[in-house]
Amino acid sequence: MLTNSNMGGGNLELNCHKNKGFTLIELISVIILMGVIALITVPIIKDTIESAREKNFKNSALGLIEAANEYYLNSKLTGDYFEETEFKVNNGKMVSGDKELSFNGKVPVGDSYVKIKANGDVAINITDGEFYAVKDYDEVGASIGTSEDTALLREELAKKIAELEKKVENNKSELDNKIDNNKSELASRIESNTTNINNNKSELETKINNNKSELQNNIDSLTDKKVNNNIFLKTYPVGSIYVGINNTNPSTIYGGTWKLNREFNDIIPVGSQVLYDSISGTGPVSKTQLIGAYNNSLLMNPGTVPSSYHVEYMVSFQYSNSGASYMKIYLNNIVSDGVYTWSEDKFRVIYQTKRFKLSDIAYEKVLTYEGDGINLYYEVACMDGYTCTNVDYYIYNITINTYFVSDITYYEWKRIS
Repeated sequence: MLTNSNMGGGNLELNCHKNKGFTLIELISVIILMGVIALITVPIIKDTIESAREKNFKNSALGLIEAANEYYLNSKLTGDYFEETEFKVNNGKMVSGDKELSFNGKVPVGDSYVKIKANGDVAINITDGEFYAVKDYDEVGASIGTSEDTALLREELAKKIAELEKKVENNKSELDNKIDNNKSELASRIESNTTNINNNKSELETKINNNKSELQNNIDSLTDKKVNNNIFLKTYPVGSIYVGINNTNPSTIYGGTWKLNREFNDIIPVGSQVLYDSISGTGPVSKTQLIGAYNNSLLMNPGTVPSSYHVEYMVSFQYSNSGASYMKIYLNNIVSDGVYTWSEDKFRVIYQTKRFKLSDIAYEKVLTYEGDGINLYYEVACMDGYTCTNVDYYIYNITINTYFVSDITYYEWKRIS
C-alpha cells in the first residue's frame, strides 16, 4: 500500500507489511501435543491389532471345531463306520490321509492337530506361531494362550521335574545308607532271636509232652465207654435228654444207647398281622385272589434281626366248611395243605402253612399293580372221588406271622439204655 507520509516535503515512503511465521514456543507446543497423542494412541492401536489377531486366531480355532463336528455328522449321515480320525498340517491344509478338513480361518502351523473320536468328541491343539489353542474331548470351548506363556509353563515344569529328580536321588542315597546301617543290627537281632527260639523250643516241647499225658488221661476218663468210669454217662442217665449242635449219635463217642427225638431251631415270635378279616360264601370256589401287593409289602417288617438268626414267616387261618370238601390258602407258591371236613359247621381252631423264608416266595404278576409282588388266594374244592355242591364255607383271620429263627439246628437225643 502506498502512503504519502510527508506531503509537504515531497518524499514518498513505501511501507510493506510482511506475513509473520510460527514462533519457537508455538512449534514446541505442537510437538509436545503430538507426542502426547502418540503416547496415548500407539498402545491402543497396538492392543487393538493384537486383540484382532487373537480374535482371528480364536475364530480359526472355533472354525476348526465346527468343521470337525460337521465332518463327523456328515460321516454318520452317509452310514459309514466312523473310527477315530486325526487331521494334521500338511502343505497349508488340515489333512488326514486323502481327506481334508475345510474350515473358515487361517490354517495353523507346526505340529497342530485336530482329533475326532468315534463318538464325535473333538480335541484340538493348534498354533499360528504366536497364539496357542487347546481343547480336550470333554471341554466345550478352546483355551487361548500365547506361546511365551506356554514356554514359561514348560520351563517351570522342567525346573520342578529337575528339582523332584534331585530330591528322589538324595532320598534314595539316604535310604540306602539307612538300609546298610540297619543290616548289621538286624542280622544281630535275628541271630539273638534264633538262639532264644531254640532255647524256648526245647522248654516248650518238654511242657507239651508233660501236658499231653495229663490231657489224654482226662479225655479217657470222659469218654471211657465203661459205665463206671464214664463221666458223661453218669451226667446223663437212662431217660435223660441231651441236646447238641451236630447229628452224631452220642453212643459213638460216649457209649450207651441213644435215640434222636427231633431236630429243631430256636424260634422267637416277632409279631403277626391280619391280611384278610373274613370271606364266606357257597362253593366250590376255584383258586381266587383276595388281595395283592407290590414287592413284599404284604409281609410284616421284622426290624433288626439278631446275630445268627434269620426271618421266617407263616400264614395261619381259621375256617368252617361243609360237605366232602377241602380248603387251601395260597401266598403265591406257598400253599397250605388241604383242610378236609366231613361234617357241617365243624370249626377248627387254627390251620397254617409251613414256615417259609422270603427267598422261598416266587414273585408273580400282581393283578392290581404294574409290577411283580405277592397275591393272597383261597380255594374251596371237592375231595378226590367225591361230588359236592352248595358247600358253605367261612374263612377268617388270615394272618401273617413273623419269627426270628436261629441259623443253628439243634438235635435232641434221648438215652434209652
